[in-house]
Amino acid sequence: MEPVAPQGLRLIRRLGEGGMGVVFEAEDVKRNERVAVKTLQRCDGATLLRFKNEFRSFADLVHPNLVSLYELVESQGQWFLVMELLTGKSLSIGLRGEEPLQARPPTATPAQAVPAESERTATVTVRELRALEVELYQPPPPQLDPARPLEELGPARAAFAQLATAVDAIHRSGQLHRDIKPSNAMLEPDGRVVLLDFGVAMALQLALKGQYETDTVVGTPSYMAPELLRGAPPSRASDWYAFGVMMHDIIAGRRAYKGPVQHVFRDKLVGVRPNRADLETLMPRALAHLVDDLLADDPKRRPGYAQIMEVLEAKGVSAPAAAPVAHGLVGRANELRALREVAQAAKSAPRALELRGRSGVGKSALLEESLEQLEREGATVLGGRCYEHESVPHKSVDRIVDALADLLGRKPELKRRITPTSVDELARAFPVLRDVWGVGGEARQGAQDSRRRSGACTTR
Repeated sequence: MEPVAPQGLRLIRRLGEGGMGVVFEAEDVKRNERVAVKTLQRCDGATLLRFKNEFRSFADLVHPNLVSLYELVESQGQWFLVMELLTGKSLSIGLRGEEPLQARPPTATPAQAVPAESERTATVTVRELRALEVELYQPPPPQLDPARPLEELGPARAAFAQLATAVDAIHRSGQLHRDIKPSNAMLEPDGRVVLLDFGVAMALQLALKGQYETDTVVGTPSYMAPELLRGAPPSRASDWYAFGVMMHDIIAGRRAYKGPVQHVFRDKLVGVRPNRADLETLMPRALAHLVDDLLADDPKRRPGYAQIMEVLEAKGVSAPAAAPVAHGLVGRANELRALREVAQAAKSAPRALELRGRSGVGKSALLEESLEQLEREGATVLGGRCYEHESVPHKSVDRIVDALADLLGRKPELKRRITPTSVDELARAFPVLRDVWGVGGEARQGAQDSRRRSGACTTR
């Protein structure tokens, strides 16, 4: 059953289907242009949280090598993400004419390749990884498939240089992609490379603070860095690892990791990787050494953006600017003291605070400094903001509730302490909370009443 498009959009044809939803080509009446519209196939809390995250993490990030996100819309219980319409092919097909060693049904065209399980985005628990019995695992002798190296490396170098600038732009914005792979990079007819699919992206600060899914690992097995499988937090280096696996697969014309997911995980955990000498027979020595370094087991050994661009010999692409030096707040002791007093008073009863000031005077810096102090003292801080191009219920607090759902999903003991007395009403108003307390039901059932009452729900 096709979704009913919100006002201002006319669905034209189905373009593809992914793990979360279906993508359509549509006509956007407001923009007077063709766009791509992603819809959700299912609306459980975790999937909806990822769907929103895809828009909110990158809505303000504009870069020629990142897909442009236009609008997040909820209509009659259905969710839509409106974005730039891409007309090219996946990077592998665009450069090679086919996916390297991809399984295809008889008579199928390269574009109809069937991705193996190890090439699809997945979530695996730490318990499942521990059950692999890595200590007893003896990796089989390498059985290399016949390689089909690229003969013309110029377009590949240019394409990967563009992709590297996209990854660097994400990192500079304070985000991590976490699912870099050939099917998430498009090569447009004009030669532009576009990185897309930000559904599992996360803020770099959350990773640094350890505020991420500690019992699960998210990503695509073949492109997942080995340290993630050992419980380390995601990092820039884990994104660059995936970038290196992409370079290997496309340029060498054979998979670095293939086979059942369990075998891929085991190989990575015991340090199985492509041989550098073998790489030098498949690509120029400089590229072979770059790929080998990017696939290093130790993330500290992997090169960063500047080193990657130097090897790719990109012209006109500058190295990252030096990070600004943080000097801290000066002359804001009184304001910080006032904010602290409000926070202390909130321990006994809820408080609301409005922070006012001229644009550019430092309101955001003051608030961030105050909240960081509270976090260091053990407080839990949930944040959100309103986006101009969002049409969602409870827009002013929706992202805060999303952050709450994520927090409660990671801390069951906290969830037991604050179970609401009106769980059903809250779950109807905020579908992301359904999985937290195991509540079912349709999002639109009694929606108007639940939206009116949800603000009055209490906790025990």
